[in-house]
Amino acid sequence: MFEIHLQEIEIQNINCFQFTMPDCEADSADRVEITIYYGNDIENNKMIRFTVWARVGLESFIKGFIIAASIPSADDNEINIVSILNESDEFKKILNRYISFIVNKGYSDSEEE
Repeated sequence: MFEIHLQEIEIQNINCFQFTMPDCEADSADRVEITIYYGNDIENNKMIRFTVWARVGLESFIKGFIIAASIPSADDNEINIVSILNESDEFKKILNRYISFIVNKGYSDSEEE
């Protein structure tokens, strides 16, 4: 076992928000939930560091890492992050590859076969 010595660690506050991709035609098994964790960048306190995770199928227990980036800190960080993702070809490409991998490879984390 190990001990955590509070005087030796730096505690960071992390914020989180999530949303389901708006696709009215997909059923819950194919819906994509996006979760974004963000907080102060430890290398530059004027920046926000965020990571994006995706879950395919609302009943799934597995989330896949999609992308990480930094943006300048602002009052409306959530809106800025979503705007950046909407304009990011890299995010869209990686997300589409992840969804394709999960859906087309038949990957399932359920116990039924």
